[in-house]
Amino acid sequence: MTYITKEELEATRPASEVRQWVKAKIDEIGITEEGKQAIRFRKGLLKELIEEALPLGIFCDAYFKSSDNVEVTHISGNQNYDVIIKDNRSNRTMLEYLEITQAHEGENAHYRRLKFKEKGYVNYLGTVKKSGTKHTKINIDIEDEALEHNVVFNNEMQKIVEAAERKSGKFYPAHTGLVIIFDDYIAFKNNRDEDRLITFAKNKILPMLDNFEKIFIVGWSSKIYLEFK
Repeated sequence: MTYITKEELEATRPASEVRQWVKAKIDEIGITEEGKQAIRFRKGLLKELIEEALPLGIFCDAYFKSSDNVEVTHISGNQNYDVIIKDNRSNRTMLEYLEITQAHEGENAHYRRLKFKEKGYVNYLGTVKKSGTKHTKINIDIEDEALEHNVVFNNEMQKIVEAAERKSGKFYPAHTGLVIIFDDYIAFKNNRDEDRLITFAKNKILPMLDNFEKIFIVGWSSKIYLEFK
């Protein structure tokens, strides 16, 4: 089933409408159980809807203050940017393009979704253990464990480092900004955690990303929004 078309995904929208449109689209698709599963496993263009268009909406609310005078166009595919920006404000931004990437745990995220589908619940922090193959059947076990806050925080920082490394040293057009979206729901409890992230970013992230005009580290919950030149 086609849940979203390339034309829908690439339609030019005011910055003020992007997040609302993405959420409405996800709600529309998720009405059916089949749609919920497609969203959970990010099938086809739903991967870009959730991992690029939704972060774009969060970014637009924070950076462009949901302006009606900024237009963004999400470009689907593997080109060296994900978004074209047209800023019609008098004090327009220098940014013309955006690259969006997600700090994630790789294939383990997929295995957690499979376990959730099987059991109806999953430990978000537990260690993922996989055995078997597609031919012999893959078995997934996720430990039901609790972790100290500092361990959770450091694990999330490592995911951000890996996301930055994937974009380091590559060519991007002039005036391109990089948005790194990460999970701040559990790893961040207070302002001290945000201060630690700022210091971490300046020491570990920014030195490897001089191929971008600006760097943005943005939380899925919208609590964390950091901007660096």
